[in-house]
Amino acid sequence: MRNVRVKYVRVAESADFIAMANGLLAAYRSEAFPIRMVFFSSPDNNDSFCLQRAQIYDVVRQKYGDRSPVVSYVAQKPLDGCSMVLEVHEIFLEKEDCLAYKQCNNFPYIVLTGKEGKSLFLGAVWGTDANDPVQKQSEEIFSQIQQILNQEQMPVNTIVRQWNYLERITGFEGDEQRYQAFNDARSLFYAQTEWPQGYPSATGIGTRRGGIQVSLQTYLPKEGEKLPVALDNRLQIAAHSYSQQVLLGETNSRLKTKTTPKFERAKLLFTPSGKLVYISGTAAIRGEASLVDADIRHQTLATLENIEHLISPDSQRLAGIQHPTTARITGCRVYVKHPEDWEDCKAVVSQRYPDLPAVYIEADICRTELLVEIEGIAFLND
Repeated sequence: MRNVRVKYVRVAESADFIAMANGLLAAYRSEAFPIRMVFFSSPDNNDSFCLQRAQIYDVVRQKYGDRSPVVSYVAQKPLDGCSMVLEVHEIFLEKEDCLAYKQCNNFPYIVLTGKEGKSLFLGAVWGTDANDPVQKQSEEIFSQIQQILNQEQMPVNTIVRQWNYLERITGFEGDEQRYQAFNDARSLFYAQTEWPQGYPSATGIGTRRGGIQVSLQTYLPKEGEKLPVALDNRLQIAAHSYSQQVLLGETNSRLKTKTTPKFERAKLLFTPSGKLVYISGTAAIRGEASLVDADIRHQTLATLENIEHLISPDSQRLAGIQHPTTARITGCRVYVKHPEDWEDCKAVVSQRYPDLPAVYIEADICRTELLVEIEGIAFLND
């Protein structure tokens, strides 16, 4: 697995969507190899979303050709005055590395094979119709992901990072909450195998449009190489161990209980140049309860404290890391529920991390009482 660097690119607002997308790519300056691109903007409806998503894929293909990064288009509004923001994940390649650009049912993905093992980078995968019920969309998406993993002979439990984007995440379909319906579908998909190294790091976040989309990364180390490690947090109960009391909606007819969100608080990967940590979407939750009486500043501070505990030497020690070290956060997404809160949120983050590359975007959080969620990437200082 290679180190991942995150960059954020912004351009002046324009009335022309394609011009903005091209402007972002023109403004982007690479220092390593761009492996993943995520575009954030706010379409008016699902028809506009699908059209703009196709336009973004065309723009990226025109610039990069057959060696295009994997792409996601996420219907979340940037909160810094821009109409569109680009997030780029760069990796540092070595001489032994081999990149293969592939497709399965028109979904592009990239396979990186190196001396330590094999990684797969997959952009957004979606179902036939963004207006279909969550269960149908989720089953189509996970079926597609399964086909890709089968094609590459990578087990499901090699997924180390997953992004789950859900339109109207806290809404209901009858008696079933949409996020809970997705969690049930994910649980059934994951149930086909054991997870000895823990579940993936993940984010489940709301979007304005687009139905359901899932993107991910896998890692399969060669025999003898170090396996990924799940990191936990003393301040929070693991999401996959939540009680039924915090899971909303009626129980799915296929299941005996409402299933928990299957992800770890963070996942640590060993790379040739250090330890990479994928920090899952983190919010102001202590134990399994939300800090319901906290305003945006207090929720933001509590969220940052959760992340700091999560990547601390103490958490590393609990996970069996033999030589715990301090961690350095190198980039983050900050999801803010109410646009009017974003400047207060940014003030708290900036005071604690003045030079941290970050993007602030409007998004609904998976619990109605939560005002902010933060995900990111960190490195352990060897």
